[in-house]
Amino acid sequence: MSSALHAGELAGEPAIGNSFPSDAQASYRPDIDGLRAVAVLAVLAFHAAERVAPGGFVGVDVFFVISGFLISSIILKGLQKGRFSFRDFYVRRVRRIFPALIVVLVASLLLGWFLLEPEPYAMLGKHVAAGAGFVSNIVNWTESGYFDPPARSKALLHLWSLGVEEQFYLLWPLLLWLMWKTRFKVLLWILAVSVISFVLNIGLVNGHPSASFYLPFTRFWELLAGGALAYMSLYNAGDLKRYRLNVLFTFRRIDIPLREVAAFAGLLLIIASVFGLSEKSGFPGWWALVPTIGAVLVIFAGEQSWVNRVLLSNKGMMTVGLISYPLYLWHWPLLFFGQATSLGEDYHRTTIAAMIVLAFVLSLATYHFIEKPLRYGVAMKREWVTAGLLGSIAFLAMLGIIVDVRHGGIDRFPEQLRPFLDYSFDYKTFFRSDRCLLSGDEQAFAEECSGGLRNGSTTPLILIWGDSHGAMLYHALSEVAQPQGIGVAQYTSSSCPPILGFEKIDRPLCRRINDLVFGKVVELHPATVVLAHDWLQSLDEDALRMLPETVAALRRSGVQRIILVGPVPHWKSPLHTEMFRVMRRTNSVSVPERMHYGLFDSVEGLDSSLASTARKLMVNYVSPYRCFCNTDGCLVTIGSENSKDLTAFDEAHLTATAARFFISNNLDSIFGASSQGLKTP
Repeated sequence: MSSALHAGELAGEPAIGNSFPSDAQASYRPDIDGLRAVAVLAVLAFHAAERVAPGGFVGVDVFFVISGFLISSIILKGLQKGRFSFRDFYVRRVRRIFPALIVVLVASLLLGWFLLEPEPYAMLGKHVAAGAGFVSNIVNWTESGYFDPPARSKALLHLWSLGVEEQFYLLWPLLLWLMWKTRFKVLLWILAVSVISFVLNIGLVNGHPSASFYLPFTRFWELLAGGALAYMSLYNAGDLKRYRLNVLFTFRRIDIPLREVAAFAGLLLIIASVFGLSEKSGFPGWWALVPTIGAVLVIFAGEQSWVNRVLLSNKGMMTVGLISYPLYLWHWPLLFFGQATSLGEDYHRTTIAAMIVLAFVLSLATYHFIEKPLRYGVAMKREWVTAGLLGSIAFLAMLGIIVDVRHGGIDRFPEQLRPFLDYSFDYKTFFRSDRCLLSGDEQAFAEECSGGLRNGSTTPLILIWGDSHGAMLYHALSEVAQPQGIGVAQYTSSSCPPILGFEKIDRPLCRRINDLVFGKVVELHPATVVLAHDWLQSLDEDALRMLPETVAALRRSGVQRIILVGPVPHWKSPLHTEMFRVMRRTNSVSVPERMHYGLFDSVEGLDSSLASTARKLMVNYVSPYRCFCNTDGCLVTIGSENSKDLTAFDEAHLTATAARFFISNNLDSIFGASSQGLKTP
């Protein structure tokens, strides 16, 4: 997912017995604070050094199990003693969750005002509102499309899991109360609901991975795993501790308490997940069982097992565990905003290290000076504190909506810069998304994609085959070709290279769609086929290695002219963001014509390599990179003095104006001898 970024805790209690002061001392589990430390450190390692801990995102799953265990324990103990109160439960949730969240949301809005241009600041406002309303997971799910902002461009992405937990807290107390009052077999029902949630997760993870990742009903099984353990611990505490494992070791049989085996195996499963999984693992799916079972085993082992008593209950781990909630909330916005500064742009690793240290400092301060006083130090004013926290979170939600509606405070910037900073582009219409640019298994190409031609037509036809980098050329090609009686067909699919036989786990649809496109080639007999793809994506794939076979198949089908379109300039962030950063660094109020800053250096070498491949295959090669870039940098804007447009609307997709510029400068390469007399778009 990049796709999609993994994050979140969170609202477990530092002691199971906090709802019942008389039981607090007996119920406190220091090892659970230590397990929290393992979880939050795994997430921090993933965000700070993904190559070192590629599966560190599983810390979220560990948090889910912990929260499910602690919250269910609180509810079950209250029901058992006849003292459970919905009002008290939610008051404690507010006092636990809101203080640190409010501080982080306020800090994010303030930092964004000074560091972000209008579009990302408007998105930040939207996410502040979503975070305050505990629906970040739903909002992020709706933003998980191919052309939506990437996960790492969202300062509050990590609040998605807080949304999952709060949605769980809204439903679970009532369901558990109903089970208890109606004398249902509570454990059986917990397990049944868990199975349903897990099956939904498995059913969605391949076809709809974003839904499986973000939606609450596909994640509840992890919290319910902790809930089932809480029920078992409450009613079978003696039974859980009496079992021993008899093993043969060096010709002697040794009795090992089962809790020791469980603790060691559980911690090993979590560690294996942190270092063995990655974002390409098809997560959550079946893989989420590994860290979830690991967390269950560690909690099941109890605080007396060696792992829990020695490794997890030491002072250092307990301290990190106590501040895990504010540490989680602080770390990602700090990393995000740190990279948005000049220091972050120039000293990437140093900035990451500094932001992680700052996250620990602010987390300690938040815990000691905000969380503790509001939770424990104002017992006589609890009603006032709760009302104040609810009012503050509601105010932040409204403020976030205002920031979004007001286009991120664009009035902050000089008038001549506003059209570029507040840039919007209707890419769905431009690419003919869901009609001629497919992204789902259930979709089929629309009739219009054929350019109006049918089998047997004698009209010359150019067929575009590829992904969105082919789709972005359609309108500019059509504007030149159609007045000359040349048809243009578009058969493209998101992230799929125009390569026969291409298959990837994270793109299972590509092979089927490419076979379908090749069938259209055979059916329509195009004179020219344009192969266009985000080839930078293919540096780590086998796509280019398989290109000769695809070219040979096209020639066998009767295609006379094959055009390979090279890579466009790739910016590290959306072009208008990189432009804003350059202007901020140079204190300039004029838009630069060309820039080196923010470009991926690897594109130039890839362009040369593809040109060489094209010569060997004897196909025509056209280079967007050479069209837009020279020794002075790559074009930022294009057009007349009074109607300039950006060359890219995101990191690597041409605007309509830029696509026209590219086509008009490559008529001979694309149309060959028939280019004589063609009018440029």
